[in-house]
Amino acid sequence: MRQPDSEPGRPIAERILAAWDDYHDLFRDFARRARYLFGKRAWKDIQENARRRLLLYTAVIDPLLEELADRMGEASAEPEVWAAARAAFRELTEDRDDGEVARTFFNSVSRRAQGTVGIRPRTEFVGDEAIPKAARVAAVERSLRTLHYPVAGSIEALFNAVFEALAEALPLADRERDARRVAEAVRAALSDPAAGCASPIEALEFLPGLFFRNKAAYLVGRIVHDAGDPTADPPSARRRESDRGTHPRARLSAPITPLVLPLRHDEDGVRVDAVLTRTTEVSVVFGFSRSYFKADLDPDAGGPRAVVEFLRTLMPRRREDELFTALGYNRHGKTLLYRSLREHLSRPGAKIERAEGVPGLVMLVFTLPSLDVVFKITRDRFAPPKRTSRERVRDRYRLVFLHDRVGRLADAQQFEGLEFPAEVFDRDVLDELLSQAGATVRESEGCVTIDHAYSERRLVPLDVHLFRAEAAGDREAERAAMLDYGQAIRDLASASIFPGDLLLKNFGVTRHGRVIFYDYDELSLITECNFREFPAPIHDEDELRPEPWFFVGEHDVFPEEFPKFIRIPADVREEFLARHGELFTADWWREMQRRAREGVIADFHPYPESLRLPRS
Repeated sequence: MRQPDSEPGRPIAERILAAWDDYHDLFRDFARRARYLFGKRAWKDIQENARRRLLLYTAVIDPLLEELADRMGEASAEPEVWAAARAAFRELTEDRDDGEVARTFFNSVSRRAQGTVGIRPRTEFVGDEAIPKAARVAAVERSLRTLHYPVAGSIEALFNAVFEALAEALPLADRERDARRVAEAVRAALSDPAAGCASPIEALEFLPGLFFRNKAAYLVGRIVHDAGDPTADPPSARRRESDRGTHPRARLSAPITPLVLPLRHDEDGVRVDAVLTRTTEVSVVFGFSRSYFKADLDPDAGGPRAVVEFLRTLMPRRREDELFTALGYNRHGKTLLYRSLREHLSRPGAKIERAEGVPGLVMLVFTLPSLDVVFKITRDRFAPPKRTSRERVRDRYRLVFLHDRVGRLADAQQFEGLEFPAEVFDRDVLDELLSQAGATVRESEGCVTIDHAYSERRLVPLDVHLFRAEAAGDREAERAAMLDYGQAIRDLASASIFPGDLLLKNFGVTRHGRVIFYDYDELSLITECNFREFPAPIHDEDELRPEPWFFVGEHDVFPEEFPKFIRIPADVREEFLARHGELFTADWWREMQRRAREGVIADFHPYPESLRLPRS
C-alpha cells in the first residue's frame, strides 16, 4: 500500500514532537527534583512531586489539542491529515532513543483529536512501526551505556569504587562501612547453595543514575560473572528463572546475578539499607502494586527501551509493559499491554472469559486465560447494599492512581474506545456485558465496542486462595495469607487509605504470596471516615432489631463489626487476633487518622526485614 505523503502533515508532526520534547524534559526534571528532595529528606514534597508528574501528560496534551484545533480548523479530525502527520512523525523519530515512547504520545494526540474508537493503522502507530530503528537497536544490541566496574582487587574495593562514583550525586554517610557490609552480603548470597552460582565475579554493571520512590532511592545493577568454559552452559542458564536473573543471551555472554541496593536517608545520613540479589526480590521492588519510579538517568546513556532491556535481564518474567509503567511511562505501558492483548486474541481458540471469584456488585470482570490481566467494566446499575455511582467509582480509581500504593493496591490502567471481534468473547460473557453494562458495551456487525474499562494484574482472589489451601491441607499457606491480609489493612491505613469493603473476595494473592487490595468502589481516605464504637443499647430488645437503634451517618464506620463478615479460619484466629486484633477497634483507626492529619509518612520496605543491613 502506498505510504501517504508526509509533507502536508510535517508542521503538525513537528509541533507534536516539540510538545513531546517539552513533556519529556519536564518528566526528567521531576526525577532530578526527586534526587534533590531525597537529599533534603522532604518526604511530603516527594509525594507531591510524584503526584504532579502523574498529571503532567494530560497537562501537556490538553492545551496542545486546543492549539491544533485552532490551527487546523475543520481538518483537525480529518484522517488524511493525520495520516500525513503520522508519516512525517515516523521520519522525525526513526533515529531517536526515545522515539518509541514519542510515538505513543503521537497516538494519544491523534486518537483524541479524531475521537478514535478501536485502532486506525493509517493515523496511529501500531505493530512493527510503533518501534523505531533506534529502539530496535537497543533491543537487539543492548546499546545502553552502563557504569561498568571490573574486578581489580577485593570485592570491598569494588563497592568502594562504586560508592565513590555515586558520591557526587548522593554521598553516603560512611562509604567504607557500607562497602564492607554490601560485600559481605553479596558473598553470603552467592555462596548460598540455593543461588546456584559459584562463578567468580568479573565486574559490576549499574544503570547510570538512581531510581527514587517515596522515602528510598535505588541503585540498580547486576553482577557479571566469569563465563568460564565458553562451550558449557553458564550457571545462570541452568538455574531456575524464578531464583535468579538470566541474561537473554546467556550462552553468548557471561551469566549475571541481579544486584539492587536500596538507599535510605535517616538522621545520620544516606546509607545502603539492603542488598537484593534474587529475581523475586527485585521483581517485588518493581511490582505492579507500587508507585512509579522517578529514574534520574543520564539522557545520553540510552533511551527508555534500552533501560527496559537492561531491567529484563534482572527480571526475565516481568512483562515489558509493566517495566515501562514502573519507570513512569504508564501510557506507553498501556499501549504495549493492548498490543499484547491483541496478539493473544489472535491465537487459535482464544476466548475472553469471566474472571474467577465471586462476581462483584459494581464491576463486571473478564480475562483471557493466556494473559495474566483482568479487565473491569462498570455495571449500569448497582444492586443493594451498594450506594455508589459510576462517577464515584471513577473518582476512586483516580484517587488510587494519584496515591502512594505502598505495595498493597493493584495498579489500574484506564482504557477508552476498545474494539474487539465478537467471536473472541464467550457468548455468555458477552450477553452479560451487554445486559449489565449496556451504557458502556455495544455489539454491532460482529464487533464489540467498549467505551471505558480498567485493566489490572490478575490475582487469585483471597477467598479462593484460602479455599484451595484448606482443601489441600496447606495450613501454612492459609496462615500466611490471613496474617498478610491483616498486614495489608495496616499498611493501607498507614498510607491514609481505608479499603471500605474488607470482604476477602476483594483482596488477591500474588504469585509471591503477597496480599493486594483491588476493589476500589468503596475505598476512601481514612480522614474522610468517622470511626465509632457501637452505642450502648437503651432497651434490652434494641440489639435484636434488624436496623440500628441509633443514627448512622454516611461516613460512619464501626470497626468492632468487621469480624462479622471477615471469615478468619479457626486455626488462625487466635494468632490473627493477637497480631491484628486492634484493627477491630475504633481507637486504633482514630490513631491512624491523627497520624495522617499530622502528615506522618510511614516507611514501607518492598523487601523482607531479614535482608536489611544492620544499622550500627
